[in-house]
Amino acid sequence: MDYLLRRLATFPLVLLGVSILVFVAIRMVPGDSITAMLGTEAGLLTPAQRDSLAAYFGIDQPWFIQYWRWVGGILHGNFGISVTYGRPVLDVILERFPLTLELALLSMVIALAVGMPAGIYAATHNEKPSDLGVRIVAMIGQSTPSFVLGLLIIYTLSAGFGVLPAMGEFAPLWRDPLRNLSQLILPAITLGFAFAASVTRIARSAMLDVLSDDYVRTARSKGASASSVIWRHALP
Repeated sequence: MDYLLRRLATFPLVLLGVSILVFVAIRMVPGDSITAMLGTEAGLLTPAQRDSLAAYFGIDQPWFIQYWRWVGGILHGNFGISVTYGRPVLDVILERFPLTLELALLSMVIALAVGMPAGIYAATHNEKPSDLGVRIVAMIGQSTPSFVLGLLIIYTLSAGFGVLPAMGEFAPLWRDPLRNLSQLILPAITLGFAFAASVTRIARSAMLDVLSDDYVRTARSKGASASSVIWRHALP
């Protein structure tokens, strides 16, 4: 409980630090906001027009005033205007949040469905060739960049075997669940594979610790089967 209270007490400081880092990082990017918004058309602006836009967006103010206005806008639900889409940032986030949540949940399900059994299997076959194989695959999964893995999966499952689409008009879950799943499974596998590698290593380490406990060894000495030891004694 004390640990939770300490974490809650430091949470505002963490948010403050993150907001400062984000604000500074954005200001360190080469160029300026007006050029980013208008692109090549920014070169057609007169100095007076540029100054007018800078005053409108408040980027002519000192950095601490800009930071205060930025944080104040966020606290009031105003995240600004997206330079890429020309729309309010909050609207863009809310529009894409359901798909992001669906992709995150699907990749997590894949990671747990693969990582937990693999970790348990590796722990119960400790120091055997199968354990070594699982650990090698997990190490590869953690070290392989997601974009490389994604390209390999697309090349294999989409371009090679043609079992899953690599592109196409997106179908929402409530309109066409099967098509929605077929479109999300490739990125979900890509994201879930690296997470599954981490889950495998964590599950293996935790299972090895449990299998060395006295109550597990007692169950084995009483003649309990390997599956019974795992499912009735180790996992709970």
